[in-house]
Amino acid sequence: MGSYLPESCRIGKDCLHRLGTVPQATAPIWLGPVLSAVIPLAILTPFMIWMFVRWNRSPEGGVALRTRSNSWDVPGSPDEVLGRIIDRARDRRASVQDRYSDSAILGIGSQTTFRMWGFLTPRLSIPMRFRVAVHASGDSQTHVSVDAESDPGWYAFDSRLVDRIYKRAFDALFQMLFEASEVRVPSSA
Repeated sequence: MGSYLPESCRIGKDCLHRLGTVPQATAPIWLGPVLSAVIPLAILTPFMIWMFVRWNRSPEGGVALRTRSNSWDVPGSPDEVLGRIIDRARDRRASVQDRYSDSAILGIGSQTTFRMWGFLTPRLSIPMRFRVAVHASGDSQTHVSVDAESDPGWYAFDSRLVDRIYKRAFDALFQMLFEASEVRVPSSA
């Protein structure tokens, strides 16, 4: 089979000029679909963020703060109970922000982890702050009260999914604190 080019012509710009076909600058084949997806997103993204922020803001402005409280009575002195709770919280990588004689303010979880993993974040890695207060309530009983609040940091939007995430995180936190405050009796086996 012969070539459609004259034999005296070598492949190159000069030959193509003589044949009347000038090569055009070509883009990679993937560039068209990418640009057709990126350009509308670049135009619509600021608008979508603005609408999301506008629709999902709390009446006070910003992201809604989620709070939850719980209380219970356990045997033991207030100092022992508070010590057990703080030790268990530290085992779960909580940080003690302030400690007083009858209460402590702790933080647990990571804002960065929560931003990266979202709903896949483990329950006790959801960022929360909580205040544990203890006081004597009768014959060798201690009343424990816990006030917890979300600590997500700065977010541009809020949703009902975040409500469910924090509900589960609060449940796990209160369960962990309740178990920590109980007196452990060694089993005789």
